[in-house]
Amino acid sequence: MAFLPNPSFLKELQVEPEIVQALEKAAEAVAAEANKLRHRFMREEGAVLVRNESSRVHADVYIVNTDPGGHMDEWGSVNNELYAPLRTAVSNTGLEFETTPKSD
Repeated sequence: MAFLPNPSFLKELQVEPEIVQALEKAAEAVAAEANKLRHRFMREEGAVLVRNESSRVHADVYIVNTDPGGHMDEWGSVNNELYAPLRTAVSNTGLEFETTPKSD
């Protein structure tokens, strides 16, 4: 009899409360670091925070920049240099930032 790995093992593991809690803890560390790094020329009402939308079938923990000009802070423009607080914060906390292509 051959060993057959559970094809949904990773999905099942990701929704375990302990895993979601660990994701949230890592996200909080990244958000705190990003708030230290973000440029202050934008309005102060914006902040980097963690939003947990996990359910029984998805572990969805997001790091969100609520600054209306946060995209300028992160990616820069012709007139603004980039500061990349989110990407830098991920690296500074010992995690790896992985980019994925935009899906249509």
